[in-house]
Amino acid sequence: MAGYIYLLHVREFLNANQNIYKIGKTKRELIERIKEYPKESKLLHHVACIDCDILEKDLIQKFKNRFKQRID
Repeated sequence: MAGYIYLLHVREFLNANQNIYKIGKTKRELIERIKEYPKESKLLHHVACIDCDILEKDLIQKFKNRFKQRID
């Protein structure tokens, strides 16, 4: 199923000057999903993809190998 993968700097981490980012996916319109995050969150990158479920899992695994993961 088609969708989007995105990288977001959520407002609370942006305001605290913390390098904590959110990798996410949506099968809806991207702008509708981004509007659900706090105002002033910063969308850093997004890409349309055919199978966002598989791509998101792959990206998260690659990021786990290079960065410390937070689940909160």
